[in-house]
Amino acid sequence: MNKYLTLIFTLFLAVACSSVPTTEHQLYDLYSEYLSKANADNLFEIVPSYFSVSLLNKGDLKDPHQKSFFLFENSIANEINHYETVRNGVGWLTINGTDQANHAVVFSLEYISSGEAWLINEIHVIYGEDIPMTQATCPNECGALN
Repeated sequence: MNKYLTLIFTLFLAVACSSVPTTEHQLYDLYSEYLSKANADNLFEIVPSYFSVSLLNKGDLKDPHQKSFFLFENSIANEINHYETVRNGVGWLTINGTDQANHAVVFSLEYISSGEAWLINEIHVIYGEDIPMTQATCPNECGALN
């Protein structure tokens, strides 16, 4: 009986302490939603819903280069595939694709769980790599732009 109660208690703790749940493509869906909504006119209003305060504090949205960065302009023109992984309140989304000139691009985003939301916390873009990523990659592992 004690083993049974211990098992139930352990399962309860595991469920109660788990991170914000995500569906199989939740991070990619958030990324796609952001791309479809964000533009130069609404950037100031929309970024707090998609980016962490930590990342926003590192940029200046009034700077045209930074504005372009937060709009992901000139990043990926054609997506090939994507991978995502979520663990302990942190998620990674890696997108393989090509730019306007058809050169390879790998786009890696780190998301953090913040209450009920997932927010982009780090960004890393690799241009010209011949070998695409085959799994979600943490931007810290490849030198994040943060």
